[in-house]
Amino acid sequence: MFLFAAGLFLFTPFAGAVQISRIQTGSIYFDADDISLPVGIQDVDQTKTLVLLYTNADVTVNVNVQSILFSAQFEANNSVVISRDGANYPVTVTYYIVEFADGVKVQRGISSFLPGVYTNDAYRIKDIDISTLTGYVSPSQPNAFAVVQTRAAMTTNIYDE
Repeated sequence: MFLFAAGLFLFTPFAGAVQISRIQTGSIYFDADDISLPVGIQDVDQTKTLVLLYTNADVTVNVNVQSILFSAQFEANNSVVISRDGANYPVTVTYYIVEFADGVKVQRGISSFLPGVYTNDAYRIKDIDISTLTGYVSPSQPNAFAVVQTRAAMTTNIYDE
């Protein structure tokens, strides 16, 4: 029995764990005509930090899609800018700044689709080779995943692929 238990321990793949060092959260109110607003935060290491957004809008009324699609970018280690492409409706955005202590590397970037007809795959499907970015993703580090956030300057929801 001991040999069986020892064998399980020795031949079990490594189960890495990550630690969250801190989560900063808050809400910011966008008036009907606000496009971008800055948010001051405590200093973070951007290579270990994710920004998650939750929008709270009354979508039972006729809301322009641009009014509820938000994204965030670091302005500095202590500031994030939250933006949308168009505005005609007030929205409250709750942000979560998740900073990891160890075991996580965050890389971020922006990529845009070509303009064109949405029924043409060339205008709505895009491959992004992340292996060339900074070496974070490789066969020796297969525990990677992408978090994709979309935002579009379209006034209808049939173009939000």
